[in-house]
Amino acid sequence: MAYPEVSTNTLAVVVIHENAGLTDWVRSFSDQLAEKCFLVIAPDLLSSFDETHKKTSDFATSDAARSAIYQLNPDQVPRIIDAVRQ
Repeated sequence: MAYPEVSTNTLAVVVIHENAGLTDWVRSFSDQLAEKCFLVIAPDLLSSFDETHKKTSDFATSDAARSAIYQLNPDQVPRIIDAVRQ
Protein backbone atom coordinates (compact mmCIF):
# COMPACT_ATOMS: atom_id res chain seq x y z
CA MET A 1 0.00 0.00 0.00
CA ALA A 2 1.10 3.52 -0.71
CA TYR A 3 -0.72 6.32 1.05
CA PRO A 4 -1.16 9.89 -0.20
CA GLU A 5 -0.22 12.66 2.16
CA VAL A 6 -3.69 14.18 2.35
CA SER A 7 -6.27 14.30 5.12
CA THR A 8 -9.30 14.01 2.85
CA ASN A 9 -10.84 11.03 1.08
CA THR A 10 -9.13 10.14 -2.15
CA LEU A 11 -9.53 7.73 -5.03
CA ALA A 12 -7.98 4.29 -4.75
CA VAL A 13 -5.99 2.56 -7.49
CA VAL A 14 -5.15 -1.13 -7.69
CA VAL A 15 -1.79 -1.75 -9.37
CA ILE A 16 -1.37 -5.25 -10.79
CA HIS A 17 2.26 -6.22 -11.17
CA GLU A 18 3.80 -7.85 -14.21
CA ASN A 19 5.05 -11.43 -14.42
CA ALA A 20 8.22 -10.60 -12.44
CA GLY A 21 6.19 -10.07 -9.27
CA LEU A 22 6.02 -7.09 -6.96
CA THR A 23 9.32 -5.50 -7.97
CA ASP A 24 11.03 -2.30 -6.87
CA TRP A 25 9.73 -0.69 -10.07
CA VAL A 26 6.12 -1.49 -9.11
CA ARG A 27 6.73 -0.12 -5.62
CA SER A 28 8.24 3.06 -7.07
CA PHE A 29 5.31 3.46 -9.48
CA SER A 30 2.90 3.03 -6.57
CA ASP A 31 4.74 5.72 -4.61
CA GLN A 32 4.54 8.06 -7.61
CA LEU A 33 0.77 7.54 -7.81
CA ALA A 34 0.46 8.24 -4.09
CA GLU A 35 2.33 11.50 -4.65
CA LYS A 36 -0.49 12.36 -7.09
CA CYS A 37 -2.99 11.88 -4.21
CA PHE A 38 -4.14 8.32 -4.92
CA LEU A 39 -4.41 5.56 -2.35
CA VAL A 40 -2.52 2.71 -4.02
CA ILE A 41 -2.98 -0.98 -3.37
CA ALA A 42 -0.40 -3.19 -5.09
CA PRO A 43 -0.99 -6.80 -4.05
CA ASP A 44 1.86 -9.28 -4.30
CA LEU A 45 0.35 -12.21 -6.19
CA LEU A 46 3.22 -14.36 -4.93
CA SER A 47 2.42 -13.78 -1.27
CA SER A 48 2.19 -17.12 0.51
CA PHE A 49 3.37 -18.97 -2.60
CA ASP A 50 4.84 -21.69 -0.39
CA GLU A 51 6.53 -22.14 2.98
CA THR A 52 9.82 -20.50 1.91
CA HIS A 53 8.39 -17.88 -0.46
CA LYS A 54 6.03 -15.52 1.36
CA LYS A 55 6.58 -12.61 -1.07
CA THR A 56 8.27 -11.83 -4.39
CA SER A 57 11.51 -10.73 -2.76
CA ASP A 58 11.89 -14.20 -1.19
CA PHE A 59 12.73 -15.65 -4.61
CA ALA A 60 16.45 -15.81 -5.43
CA THR A 61 16.07 -14.22 -8.87
CA SER A 62 13.47 -12.46 -10.97
CA ASP A 63 13.48 -15.53 -13.24
CA ALA A 64 12.50 -17.71 -10.26
CA ALA A 65 9.68 -15.29 -9.39
CA ARG A 66 8.54 -15.28 -13.02
CA SER A 67 8.44 -19.09 -13.05
CA ALA A 68 6.39 -19.05 -9.86
CA ILE A 69 3.85 -16.66 -11.37
CA TYR A 70 3.15 -19.21 -14.10
CA GLN A 71 2.61 -21.89 -11.44
CA LEU A 72 -0.22 -19.98 -9.75
CA ASN A 73 -3.67 -21.48 -9.96
CA PRO A 74 -5.42 -19.47 -12.72
CA ASP A 75 -8.58 -19.26 -10.60
CA GLN A 76 -6.65 -17.84 -7.65
CA VAL A 77 -5.46 -14.63 -9.31
CA PRO A 78 -8.91 -13.13 -10.06
CA ARG A 79 -10.04 -13.98 -6.52
CA ILE A 80 -7.06 -12.14 -5.05
CA ILE A 81 -7.66 -9.09 -7.23
CA ASP A 82 -11.37 -9.09 -6.46
CA ALA A 83 -10.65 -9.29 -2.71
CA VAL A 84 -8.30 -6.32 -3.02
CA ARG A 85 -10.87 -4.36 -5.02
CA GLN A 86 -13.53 -4.96 -2.38
